Amino acid sequence: MARFSLLFVQGPMEGHAIHFEAAERFIFGREGSPRLELPRGDTTSRHHFALEVNPPQARLRDLGSKNGTYINGRRVGRREQDDPLSQLPADQHWEELGHGDEIRAGPHLLRVETDPLVFPARALEDGTPLANDLERLFARSELGTRYLLRERIAEGGMGAVHRLRRRSDGRELVLKVMLPQYAQTPAMIALFLRETAVLAQLEHPSIVRLYECGEVESVLYAVMELCRGGSLREVLLERGKLPLEESVAFLIGALDGLAYAHARGFIHRDIKPENLLLPERGARTTKLADFGLAKPLAPPIESLASPAGPGAGTARYMPREQLVDHANIGPWSDVYSFAATLYETITGVVPRPADAPPAIMPMFDALPMRQLAPELPEAVAAVMDTALATDHQARFPDAGSFRHALLTALPRGLR
Repeated sequence: MARFSLLFVQGPMEGHAIHFEAAERFIFGREGSPRLELPRGDTTSRHHFALEVNPPQARLRDLGSKNGTYINGRRVGRREQDDPLSQLPADQHWEELGHGDEIRAGPHLLRVETDPLVFPARALEDGTPLANDLERLFARSELGTRYLLRERIAEGGMGAVHRLRRRSDGRELVLKVMLPQYAQTPAMIALFLRETAVLAQLEHPSIVRLYECGEVESVLYAVMELCRGGSLREVLLERGKLPLEESVAFLIGALDGLAYAHARGFIHRDIKPENLLLPERGARTTKLADFGLAKPLAPPIESLASPAGPGAGTARYMPREQLVDHANIGPWSDVYSFAATLYETITGVVPRPADAPPAIMPMFDALPMRQLAPELPEAVAAVMDTALATDHQARFPDAGSFRHALLTALPRGLR
């Protein structure tokens, strides 16, 4: 199991440690997490810094602490005046943490230790430089003893995808590797590692399965389930809008998978037809894929929210809070994105103008379903309109409640 640890190496707590084996939001300070009890009279701020942990990855954000937080001797935050937590400067940002990093907070010096999330593959021992030739890499590593490398089947984003055959049982899988041009980019590496870290904690029949992941000769890889049927986007390009019965059949399983992810403490943040995959050609179900932008759920502390970064997500499927301030993103945000995908599947268009620039997209509300699909049962349209509400507080709180309401509203023969 992957693990992230903070070891107290200097100061009044020297010798203590805090271990994380699942996704968690953690506040370090005198009045921070109940898992941390600092000595009486400690000079650390009440809320000194926040951690978002998704083992073995983690990132840190100073919370306007009085004396600042230091990573490897570099100051990453400090309160300029006695502002309360809710008045943090907008530019306080997150810092990615890695194995061996040292954090100074008040009198405490902490060291980061991570246990790998990987099925370890034996690295080459003869000093051979980075192998871009996957066939050669396979022949010289343990991967080749477990899998037979076959043809490349896709390339896009930051990775290339190859077909694999597992030697033990002949099962066909896919190998996803990071392309060399992105392998030296910390942000791209973080996305790749985030997806594998999340998928390692999710096992559901409607979520694309991760079998193993790791690093060989500095090449990051993941072995995943093969979905032979393409994406829902390809179905829509070929057929256009679909009847309600088919739309529900395609998506209800994936909605169940999303409900499972929410219950396990993750939000997806990039739901769209391209990320819903058909397990086989001609299948009428989909699996939820691409968790590169996923993040663990966190307490609703608005000042701790942070943008996903430029280009994160796809604007025409994103709710207003994800487009505007990122401060209220939660499971309800995934509800909007999933409903927008179902809306497009039924009507042939997205809920807001698809050609609107992202800067003005938040100005538009979703068109009510029955304006475009007047034949839709009124109860189903009402559920969809709720899921697509502009105000996130008016939506269903998570995918599970959305799924229940949708199934209840469907005509008896479609449930």
